[in-house]
Amino acid sequence: MSEISDAIQTKCLAFGDRIIKLNDYLLKEAANKKPSFKIVKGKRVYEKSVPVYLQSV
Repeated sequence: MSEISDAIQTKCLAFGDRIIKLNDYLLKEAANKKPSFKIVKGKRVYEKSVPVYLQSV
């Protein structure tokens, strides 16, 4: 292989590793986060949040 293809492969592998670490971090943060809500007129009103549909790789 040429130097350019080796460099591209190395960067792609490093990027993949960072994505997996980010996924693990987001899963851990989502598991530790408790739902936040307010009581309005006797009912729970949850704050808007981004749903987490991540699964570990």
